[in-house]
Amino acid sequence: MSQNPATMRNYTNMALHGRLNFAQEVSDFPSDAARNDMVLINGVLWIYSLVGGLLTWFPLNNQKNTYVHTQGAANDVWTVNHGMGSQDFVLGLYDSSNNIMSPAGLTIVDNNSFQLTFTEAIVGRAVVIFSTSLFAPSVVTQDLTADTLSIGNGTVTADATGLFINGQPVVVLNSQGQADYGTL
Repeated sequence: MSQNPATMRNYTNMALHGRLNFAQEVSDFPSDAARNDMVLINGVLWIYSLVGGLLTWFPLNNQKNTYVHTQGAANDVWTVNHGMGSQDFVLGLYDSSNNIMSPAGLTIVDNNSFQLTFTEAIVGRAVVIFSTSLFAPSVVTQDLTADTLSIGNGTVTADATGLFINGQPVVVLNSQGQADYGTL
């Protein structure tokens, strides 16, 4: 069922066999998002969903850092200088015809480089994928109801007596619910 050329609605369970391809990445979140919309922004797949009772954008994966080493001269030892400061990575190796291949050996030199050895001199590419630090999504909402928010290593509390950060008063309310700045 199609309402317009860009919209297809499915009102039953659907099993997808094959792949889902986002034909285009977007540079920002849509302003007219509906619950369970998904977008791909800078390699991160986001879903607009309920998180802790709050409708917000939530990342389904982390962005990855990549490095591609091209070995143009046939050699049985490749030195890959990725400069990423990590020994934790996923490696994909391809010959000049884009066929997947495996090395005879891999030796970590340091946090910024490693060597691959092969049984014969060969040309190709090494695609190295590193994970990035975990990140928390930003919350975009019209209305937020909470008694306490934990932010970083601190706590923000708002109640009938006032607003406090890490237990220290920012605004204290008097018995009529008005700000009493004289108590700060």
